[in-house]
Amino acid sequence: MKKILKSLGRFAGITQWTKPMAFQWQKWQHKKANKAFKKQFPCQVLPPDKWLFETFQVDYAKYQLDGALCAKEIIDWARPQLPEAAVWKILDWGCGTARVTQYIHQNAPYSLVYGVDTNIEMIHWNSQHINGVLFHAITQRHSLPYPTHFFHLVYGISVFTHLPIQEQKAWLDDLLRVMETGGILILSTHGIYFKKQLSKKQSRLLEADGFLELEEGATGIPIGDRNYAVYQDFHVLKAHFEINFKIIQSYQGQDFPQIMGGQDLWILQKK
Repeated sequence: MKKILKSLGRFAGITQWTKPMAFQWQKWQHKKANKAFKKQFPCQVLPPDKWLFETFQVDYAKYQLDGALCAKEIIDWARPQLPEAAVWKILDWGCGTARVTQYIHQNAPYSLVYGVDTNIEMIHWNSQHINGVLFHAITQRHSLPYPTHFFHLVYGISVFTHLPIQEQKAWLDDLLRVMETGGILILSTHGIYFKKQLSKKQSRLLEADGFLELEEGATGIPIGDRNYAVYQDFHVLKAHFEINFKIIQSYQGQDFPQIMGGQDLWILQKK
């Protein structure tokens, strides 16, 4: 059903109109399981369903389990490159509803954890409900509210996947600014695994340009919206990252779909 709605929206240009239908479908699809989850974990704080839909899925158990697993993986990937004696300063760039952020301390107890996002309402909710994390809203375009050379680790999961290329370049400059030399940056991007979702014309554009910015549906979709999808060629992006980073590890989603749901994964170290 989800794929049908998405396809109809893409080809008919009404994706923004079908979003409420997709939202209600997800709520109905997970209604029974979500009710059981709340009964089993009555103290578990969950963000509003509409935010779960925008940032992940309306699936309470998966929100909890996937967030905890992703936090563990991020620390496991970064740990070998981080200074042993330091109190790590860690930033979740584009933290949304803190699906991952809230579990970082479990895997890096001697750390200072920060979360930042453009959605002020989500940041306010996080600050009220998530303990042990310092949350801040992004109020200036391409500018993070942190000092230079501050963070040991920055990660952005499913952020580049919804940012135009020029926005990515501008944000990457500021991510570099706030990272210390030798710091780790972990990012995910849409790669060849998702090519099957594209039309033949879109695939040709991706091959020709090395990237594809796809506003699914009506014009005026805000940057960062789930329907503003950006696809990137792995090798083109690799060459760009190598200008300022040493590539510690990279995984193509086609070969490792279990790691990041098919997204390409980049583990980078600032030169």
